[in-house]
Amino acid sequence: MEDSLLDGWFIILVSLTYVGALFAIASFGERHAKQIFNSRTRPIIYSLSLAVYATSWTFYGAVGRASTSGWEFLATYLGPILVFIFLWQVFTKIVLVSKQQNITTISDFIASRYGKSQSLAILVTCIAVLGIVPYIALQLKAVAISYDALTAAAGEASSGSDTALFVALLMALFSILFGTRHIDATEHHEGIVLAIAFESIIKLSAFIAVGLYVTFGIFDGFNNLFSQAAAELAQNENFRTDFIEGSFITETLLAAAAIICLPRQFHVAVVENADPKDLRVARWIFPGYLILASLFVLPIATAGMLTFPDGSVDADTFVLTLPLAAHQNELAMFAFLGGLSAATSMVIVATITLSTMVCNDIVMPMLLRLPWLKLSQNKDLGALLLRVRRLTIFNLMLLAYFYYRIFGDTGSLASFGLLAFVAVAQFAPALVGAVLWSKGSRQGALAGISAGFAIWLYTLVFPIMSDAGLVPEHINAIVWQSQWFHPHALFGFEFSNHLTHGTFWSLVFNIGLFFGVSHYSNLRLIDRIQASTYVDSQKISSEQPAHELSGTTTVGDLQLLTERFLGVDR
Repeated sequence: MEDSLLDGWFIILVSLTYVGALFAIASFGERHAKQIFNSRTRPIIYSLSLAVYATSWTFYGAVGRASTSGWEFLATYLGPILVFIFLWQVFTKIVLVSKQQNITTISDFIASRYGKSQSLAILVTCIAVLGIVPYIALQLKAVAISYDALTAAAGEASSGSDTALFVALLMALFSILFGTRHIDATEHHEGIVLAIAFESIIKLSAFIAVGLYVTFGIFDGFNNLFSQAAAELAQNENFRTDFIEGSFITETLLAAAAIICLPRQFHVAVVENADPKDLRVARWIFPGYLILASLFVLPIATAGMLTFPDGSVDADTFVLTLPLAAHQNELAMFAFLGGLSAATSMVIVATITLSTMVCNDIVMPMLLRLPWLKLSQNKDLGALLLRVRRLTIFNLMLLAYFYYRIFGDTGSLASFGLLAFVAVAQFAPALVGAVLWSKGSRQGALAGISAGFAIWLYTLVFPIMSDAGLVPEHINAIVWQSQWFHPHALFGFEFSNHLTHGTFWSLVFNIGLFFGVSHYSNLRLIDRIQASTYVDSQKISSEQPAHELSGTTTVGDLQLLTERFLGVDR
């Protein structure tokens, strides 16, 4: 029976059963939302749903990072923890503003703040799609390599590409069935939130189970683990590197930005938030979750390096290969389910969010401008909206699959994730400035995000495409021979690693242009109204009844009101 656990057909059967269980949980959550999401359970479920942040990159890739890059793996956990501890007021303010403005996506939030700019919404949506597709491909790659690791232990041939396609179609089906049932994107998806919270428990339990096995099965308890880990780490050059020398600070900054700038994180933390008071509980549960998830990374990495000293096994698969090497097939299968949970939760929320952004910001405005379709005369566009979102989800999964097929062998799991983190970090200046700086303008946000995105493409994406042979030779020759405009030495400055180089220059130009252009821009009336609404949002407490919302009115408020009728000059 133990050998049959690793057969390909059995793994697929278990995967289908697991996804079926998610269907059941999501359906139950939708039917009994009022009973399940009460004042006691709702904050806990909401807090666990935030753990959609912990993808297969965290489940598999953190161990791989610890084995190959030393302490840099901690940055993925440290960034969000610092945000939840020290930047909590900014996080809360973003949630409050979004509730007041009926915000549906991160592109809606940014575009609405800066004069309800359609061009800005399109820009944010395009960057989100281009940045998140590699991240979705990461999940497909993680499931494919974990499937191959299990079947290889049973003596079956590798079929990673077919596995990735199967997983892509399965995840697309789930997202379509449960993520596009409502027309109103501001409605809460209680069923999906409950399923995501359940998956957060599964992936954490599986990772801790492997960690406990390593501690007491491979090592002789914690004392033996600490002594052997200390000896192994002392000989490992990766753990002797100074934090400043590597990309630790850069990755911490990117992880801090990602916890709110990733479209899926914004959706779960902001759109799916039913009551801002739930944030008080999430402030401690979510960092605690990340701490628990990081506890056994080093023990598993140490055990992997000691068990496979020749480097014959991919470090990203240590979570699976360690139980397999000890013939603990049941534990390996549980670890596989944990990785599957980490992948599916991310893909489901990401595709639902991106499909809403593409539909609302690009497709529907374009279709409504086509006079021969006569959509403006159609009073019921609900069916069309849902079809567009479903088709977008399907196409996103296909794009991610093809990205995996083309670039799947060019880097580790962590490299895929970091590429997405730098892309969405370009939203951070405009996003934070939206609630803190009233002088921010549409032109400044457009200039900053555009410049940051262009530098991201040039310094980080271009080299990957070049390595994959997708850049014509004559363009390659021109770029790589240049002294000043080399992707890895932009303007003559080169950092110790490509990630820090690309992140630094993209954010420097982003922030500089955002503040510089905004400072010299003439704000329109709609810009000033939206700025006042966002920046001064906390004057209105969500806990107050409606009749107590009146307070002091400033001259600026009256000026904004009269300008709408009399014009700026008068």
